[in-house]
Amino acid sequence: MSKIDDLIRINRIKTLPNILISRIDFVKDRKCDHLEKDKIKDDTNQSLRDGIVFTTFYKSLIKNDFFQEKLVPITITFIVTNALLGIAPERYFVCFVSPVLAQVEQDIFAAGLEKLKQGDYAKAIADFTEAIRLNPDNTEIYFNRAMTYNTIGKPEKAIADLDRVILAHPDQANAYFNRGNSYGTLGNFPKALENYDQAILLDGNNSLAYLNRGVIYWVLENYPKAIADYDQAILLDPRYALAYNNRGLVYQKLANFPQAIANFNQAIRLNTSNAFFYINRADTYAFLENFQQAITDYNQAIILDPKNVDAYTNRGGAYLQLGIPKEAVKDYTQAISLDPKNTLAYINRGIAYRELGNFTMALKDHNQGIFFEPNDDNSYLQRGITYEFLKNYSAALKDYSQAIKLNAHNAEAYFNRGTLYQALNNRKKAIADLQRALDLYEKQEKLEEVQEIKKRFSILKYSQP
Repeated sequence: MSKIDDLIRINRIKTLPNILISRIDFVKDRKCDHLEKDKIKDDTNQSLRDGIVFTTFYKSLIKNDFFQEKLVPITITFIVTNALLGIAPERYFVCFVSPVLAQVEQDIFAAGLEKLKQGDYAKAIADFTEAIRLNPDNTEIYFNRAMTYNTIGKPEKAIADLDRVILAHPDQANAYFNRGNSYGTLGNFPKALENYDQAILLDGNNSLAYLNRGVIYWVLENYPKAIADYDQAILLDPRYALAYNNRGLVYQKLANFPQAIANFNQAIRLNTSNAFFYINRADTYAFLENFQQAITDYNQAIILDPKNVDAYTNRGGAYLQLGIPKEAVKDYTQAISLDPKNTLAYINRGIAYRELGNFTMALKDHNQGIFFEPNDDNSYLQRGITYEFLKNYSAALKDYSQAIKLNAHNAEAYFNRGTLYQALNNRKKAIADLQRALDLYEKQEKLEEVQEIKKRFSILKYSQP
């Protein structure tokens, strides 16, 4: 038995009738402030050679939705001895929770859980906070409040609550896992990894911990470790559709498109109702320039989720690649109606309008895209192309230059500016831009563009300086 247990065992505690003490908290130099007690009397009656005897008289005023106001006066006589504590005599206080207060706490906590289940997060947090006020040592309440904070996008507050849980229970894997989620939301990836590592160390069978750690590795572009974590998640749960999907995304990023499609196929077999699985497979087909198959998958995604902005935006891109700009305009218009700040939809609808010969609408969309995202180099590139169609060469050169300023690796911007300089008989600037474009295209292994530039160099070589 511990010293504190011995101490509690020898306490002489007297209470008013019908008030029993169910839990004693031993605290030093504070007056049970977490129970909001108003001190009425605090007298040190006498000093003993081996300790201090004092009597404390409190009242507790409990206000909540479940009980009427209750006055709970308590008289406590408490002996603290040197022999038990092994320290010099000091002033201590005793806090308590009576059965009445314990029941209030549990009822409020239960009400918070029900509100959390119903999605009433603000009221759930209010109930959890009140329950914590009544019992600040119940880490289960902190844990559930943390989950609620994570749900409503307040990871900092979730971390504070989970810190409290982990301090009391350093072996609780789920607390580390959820704190990892909070740090991930904040973009603090090293701390997220640290917490996922600990969660996995404590519970190696948590497939979700491997999945989420894999996501962090994917964001950090550590693709081998991401794949290893997704492999482990699938090993633990072979029917984990999301793990297959995420592994497919890594293979897609690595340009291993057959493996990507194989993983998306498996994800879809396990879960046919997730629109994003179809979108991800469609995107992979688009990378392979199988645009018709991509459209088939985008169609299915839209059936499953008619308000999915990505499905309309990406299907519009497939139609654009197939040379069907009218259908592309329809999809981009729908995407913009769902997300009025969809920069990509504005840029690409501008391209579609340009291909339809509607340069006025094209410029309007280019301008709107630049308004929403002024640092997007592709917006300036596309507007420059439209200006060039309109023979507004000075405006085109200005936009190409701005695109290059924003992205010094934009090969198409160098190429377009170089060819425009060539058309304007500015041989020196044309050669400089085309050489830069050639270098970039060679690094990107774009052979058609490389051959086109070499042909232009042949022409420039024999042109008049």
